[in-house]
Amino acid sequence: MTLAHRWDSISPMKKKNLAAVALGRLGAAARNRSLTDKEREALSRKAGKARMQTMTPEQRRVVAKAAAKARWAKKEKENG
Repeated sequence: MTLAHRWDSISPMKKKNLAAVALGRLGAAARNRSLTDKEREALSRKAGKARMQTMTPEQRRVVAKAAAKARWAKKEKENG
């Protein structure tokens, strides 16, 4: 399926400026290459906080449970 076909199938309310989307992806890729691990971690933390502010308490609860489950699974895998 070509991009044009996918674009036509999207409702008018959900259409985005394709040029802006492409530039955003390029910008993100460039930022990821040029940032140190510490800078990337700080940006991720900031983005996570912003994301949590837009979520309902129930949505935050679901995300927190999934994160805790993943942490425990990782610890169990490390411990054998």
